[in-house]
Amino acid sequence: MELVSKVCLFFVFTNLTLLFRFLVQQNAITMTAFQFALCFYLTSTVYASPPKLLQLPSHFDLVENISFPLTCSLLSGDGQITFSWTYNGVQLENSSDYQLDSSSLKFSLLTIRSVQRHHAGTYECRAVNSFGETDLTRTRINVQGNISDSSQYVALGCSP
Repeated sequence: MELVSKVCLFFVFTNLTLLFRFLVQQNAITMTAFQFALCFYLTSTVYASPPKLLQLPSHFDLVENISFPLTCSLLSGDGQITFSWTYNGVQLENSSDYQLDSSSLKFSLLTIRSVQRHHAGTYECRAVNSFGETDLTRTRINVQGNISDSSQYVALGCSP
């Protein structure tokens, strides 16, 4: 490996990439465009920030026959983010029960179209960036009887 490549890797792995880029800009180190592109790629791969999600509440207590949205929000992260949702470990897709919208770069929305008792369980949102780094958040949904079956109104509640 030639000297320029060794210098590039040294700076990448010692977290001095800004100094290295300064030296290149000042012509203190000369390198080909390919070497610089490779160094930049290695730098951004090594120091890319993994996705960090806003944590969902531990659970939601819902009643039947309501529409309920769950939002998975990205707090930070580098690279292209891909969101996915699971219910009790099974990958969710758009269906008559669920509507998924991950068109935003910063959040994903899962809507249970009409909550029923069989929707009770654990829901998990996972965010993966283009470097393969991941974060997840989960919540438990509990479903009570139909609101019209109750003698009193039940408010939607959540707890941290």
